[in-house]
Amino acid sequence: MRSILSTEQVLLILSLGVAVSHVFPVISTPVTHITIASFMDFTYGVWGWCYTRQLPAKLVLCTKRHIGYRYLNTHVYGDILLLPSESKYSISRLLVVHIIALFNSIVLAAMIALIAGTTYGNSSQFVLAAALVSLPLFIFSLFSFLVDILLFATHLDWPGWLMLMDTVVMAFVCSLLWSLRRTVSMRNYETLHASQRYPMQQYPLPQMDQYLLPRDTDPLDEPVSSYKTDNH
Repeated sequence: MRSILSTEQVLLILSLGVAVSHVFPVISTPVTHITIASFMDFTYGVWGWCYTRQLPAKLVLCTKRHIGYRYLNTHVYGDILLLPSESKYSISRLLVVHIIALFNSIVLAAMIALIAGTTYGNSSQFVLAAALVSLPLFIFSLFSFLVDILLFATHLDWPGWLMLMDTVVMAFVCSLLWSLRRTVSMRNYETLHASQRYPMQQYPLPQMDQYLLPRDTDPLDEPVSSYKTDNH
């Protein structure tokens, strides 16, 4: 049964999904209301964290946008930042891997779009380059999830768990890209050698009948008598 989607189209859909998934952690708190994790009255994001408490009027206090958390007071109540896993605050600087993974995923999605929609899909070198780009993205996706788990333990929100899904998807994308590179190389090899073969009609076969059958223009020789008789 013929597949509805080609390998290139499947790769394009998966790579775009991974790129979109990496957007959510990068635009998390305090940029938007999306949170990587939440614990007690704290919400956490790549660029900082916010303190929320249900008061007569909801009060939200957020840090300035920078990579890495700092141990400081949030407001007059004297509340300080708490990490669910009680990790060191310096580890929060590793959240920068989310930004690196996002740029890497955009580059990979663009390369796969060129493979699926242009003649770059026939270039084994370009497919090889895309396969090489997919390897660090797999590592960054896994590293992003490990950093989130290290900082927030089981208090991850859905953007954090998306990193685990991206790791699984990227393992599949990497295998497909390397398989596609092999397929393109074999196809180019066969095309190259097929163009170098000469068709059989360029080698005319000898006309064997001219040696086996007499020509119409050459009549048969009359038999010659090989003996004489004496008539007396």
